[in-house]
Amino acid sequence: MNQPNIVFFFTDDQRFDTIRSLNNPEIYTPNLDQIVSQGTTFVNSYIMGGSCGAVCMPSRGMLHTGRTLYHLDRQGQSIPEEHALLGE
Repeated sequence: MNQPNIVFFFTDDQRFDTIRSLNNPEIYTPNLDQIVSQGTTFVNSYIMGGSCGAVCMPSRGMLHTGRTLYHLDRQGQSIPEEHALLGE
């Protein structure tokens, strides 16, 4: 059995409803529309967020370590070297 290729796209500061193929005719997103048509889309997923204005750094920290926001240093603003990362 062949292993499937799995690719996750994370776009900063973008909600699901800012993609044309997800029912927003006012926005032109041809490349994302093509990806949506050929894959799986999560429209009801939520990120835990961060304790500061930017949620991208904490989100990436949680994704790469499998730890929750409060188990990362400085609420996800840095990842200590002793934390195992995704793929390790």
